[in-house]
Amino acid sequence: MNNSENNNEKKPKYLEAIELIGQMITPFYGKNEEVFFEYNNGTFNEVYPVRSKKLRQIISSRYFSHKNRILGEDDFQKIIGHYEAVAYENGTTKDVFIRTVFHNGEIYYDLNNPNGEMIRISSTGWNIVQYQESPIFTKTNNMLPATTPVRENADFNLLRKHLQIKDDDNWYLTAAFILGSLYRSPYTILIHNGEQGTGKSTKSKMIAKVIDPSSAPLSTKPNSEKDLFITASKCHLLCFDNISSIKNWFSDLLCIISTGGGYRSRQLYTDDGEKIFNVSCPMQLNGISDFTTRGDLIDRSLIIQHDVIPPSSRMTDHEIWDSFNNDLPRIMGGLFNALHTALKNLPNVKVDELPRMADFAKFGCAASEALGITQERFMQAYQKNLDDSNLRILEVDPVACALNSFLDHRGEWRGVMTDLRDELLAYIPVDLHNTNYIPRAAHSLSNKIKRIAPMLRRQGIQVIPDRSNQARGYIITKTKKYYAGDASDTHLDQKVVRGINV
Repeated sequence: MNNSENNNEKKPKYLEAIELIGQMITPFYGKNEEVFFEYNNGTFNEVYPVRSKKLRQIISSRYFSHKNRILGEDDFQKIIGHYEAVAYENGTTKDVFIRTVFHNGEIYYDLNNPNGEMIRISSTGWNIVQYQESPIFTKTNNMLPATTPVRENADFNLLRKHLQIKDDDNWYLTAAFILGSLYRSPYTILIHNGEQGTGKSTKSKMIAKVIDPSSAPLSTKPNSEKDLFITASKCHLLCFDNISSIKNWFSDLLCIISTGGGYRSRQLYTDDGEKIFNVSCPMQLNGISDFTTRGDLIDRSLIIQHDVIPPSSRMTDHEIWDSFNNDLPRIMGGLFNALHTALKNLPNVKVDELPRMADFAKFGCAASEALGITQERFMQAYQKNLDDSNLRILEVDPVACALNSFLDHRGEWRGVMTDLRDELLAYIPVDLHNTNYIPRAAHSLSNKIKRIAPMLRRQGIQVIPDRSNQARGYIITKTKKYYAGDASDTHLDQKVVRGINV
């Protein structure tokens, strides 16, 4: 055995593996300082995080086929460290996306299929392009290929039949949510409400298969902030199943993720490094009860009430999915037609009074032609959904009901929160006085009223800080109801409060 062979035998396995890979892997920096690599699979370039399973699979497979040996965990850690160092040394930074992105006035949608095909949608139409003609997309462990669209008999409205949405308004808003989810942030949150037997989970899975197919389309609610942001960073569409209630911290984070926000976490306990998650994605939630109770979340949400599916209309799971998958190519073709229509109309959309989710409202108006309705009809459906959602929450809120009844008698109130609490107690059932439903301290009542102020405003109740009062007073008035429906349907009757299960 010569000296060259002796040197090769002494060479660490991780260096042998790196030499075997050669130029097949090109590392670079993505957003949030995460390192990715490009890998040519023989047909097109794929992109994955350096710390993903894919890097291990590529390297271990090639190393075993050439050396008939396997790499240890320490070898993989050194290989990862090597590519992270190369990425840092090269200084190359690229934007990396998951599933879809709005780029230079066009929407790109990653089909994630073996051919490396993307859909490019513009104001002039849509077509299938190859990987090298699009922005850079990465793959995640749970991503599945999307269904390839067809142009012949394409019809996005076919989806309504499978979702079994009878109410026109609910369909327009659900369709707008799907279309907006493939546009850009800020995104709305689609909430499915209904009793058992309404098919909420199945409908959520169908919508997920259209927007962002995944091997795990629905998941349970995460238990921590970090878990939520990690999940959001690994997919385009978040879907949480069977929600019964949500805590304030979770509600706040849903709002942050829908419009875009970040989260910082210690990367290792042994140093001062941080892991940064900066995410924005559309979301679906479903549950039996009205678990959405905070005004800021309601303003970002579309709450769809589903009817029970009658026995005569029920099918087996196999029948449901066979029928849906058979129509899916036409649905996807219609989806991209509708996105093209929306991009074409968007520059000409004018809305006099925009809601909080102004971007969604404008895009929904732009897509209304594809849904067979006018912009005014879409805004009517959206406004009514917001009003109805606000009203349902206020009807079971003791403070809101009491404040409404109180102002029916007073018309206007001026003062500080300590006095207001004492006066409101006369309009609240006695059995609720010492419960958590009624804030006991003045500052708690102030925070409560600030929290529900957007919902109160829709019912014609204005909460205004009194700048002339040195004790941080407020002026609360009741004016004409903002609600678009019949006034008799919007009255916050004190009797409703007794329906609360204390």
